[in-house]
Amino acid sequence: MYPTYMPVLKAKKGEFDTFKQLPINIKNEMLPVFELPLLSEKQRTSKKYKSLSSPVAAFIEKCAADLSCIMEGRFFSVDVHRWPSNATIESGEHVLSYFIGCLKNKGCNVIPVIGYDRWEDEEYATVLRQIS
Repeated sequence: MYPTYMPVLKAKKGEFDTFKQLPINIKNEMLPVFELPLLSEKQRTSKKYKSLSSPVAAFIEKCAADLSCIMEGRFFSVDVHRWPSNATIESGEHVLSYFIGCLKNKGCNVIPVIGYDRWEDEEYATVLRQIS
């Protein structure tokens, strides 16, 4: 596969809906990069996440489930640059490794985007070594 277009999209419903509507020949020319948005305070206090003991993990799992449905075995990249370089879910696992793990468990062909500006962060560098 040699993509001719690499759109950068937020991993959100509107972007997913738009991607689903694209003709197959257009999808075949793309290698999309999906940015994992931050879990906002408004979302965290919503009825959906408020009662959960692990709202960050649940948010990431939902994003991964939605992505796996629309990508249907296609290759794509994910980026977590909006999150702090040492961001973790409630269990202590790094956000990037958790997101990649969720996607791989769903059979996704995912390629992590590497933030070279974060390379000096030992925790981030360790996560990258573990997922490679």
